[in-house]
Amino acid sequence: MVLYELSQTQNVERVYGNIKLRYDINPWINLNYIFGSDFSIDERNDIMPIGTYRSGGIGRYIHEDILDQEWDSNLTFEFDLKQKYKLPIKLVAGHNLNSRSLKRFETTGEDQVLPNYYQIENYTSVNGDQYLSLIHLESFFMQGTIDLYDQLYITSALRNDGSSTFGPADRRHNFLKFSAAWNFQNYSHRLYKLW
Repeated sequence: MVLYELSQTQNVERVYGNIKLRYDINPWINLNYIFGSDFSIDERNDIMPIGTYRSGGIGRYIHEDILDQEWDSNLTFEFDLKQKYKLPIKLVAGHNLNSRSLKRFETTGEDQVLPNYYQIENYTSVNGDQYLSLIHLESFFMQGTIDLYDQLYITSALRNDGSSTFGPADRRHNFLKFSAAWNFQNYSHRLYKLW
């Protein structure tokens, strides 16, 4: 029966991991480096045998391979000025590199010749489709945080991001950040002690 010959299968394999290195140059400066990768292979098969109404009864076979990979590298320097100068300031400077690639290959066979034989050479019409994508990213960043009296936190940061997807005339852009937070609970505890 055609009903039992319909098949849609998928097989996915994935490997990912990272390496982290830390080096304390001195008590107030440390260096961190993280390198990681994520790789996956996705294989799909879609079989519609002869007599299937959805393919016009001629039989169809679609085979698809999807390869997805990402590399990421992150280097940071951290400066704790409280350890060195008794100032409640922390500074972070860093660099990030990222690369993402996607490859998709699809082969479609139509008009099956022999029943119950599901290989691409058993189809009279064979078409291929291919999609490739590669994106490179690079960032430089700096961030400073001030902690005043364990209750007021002020953060400022600057990023310079570059991407292969940006227009060729302007591949890099700057982004500024400023934020402030007040932990009023610490302030209320101090007032309570004064009363």
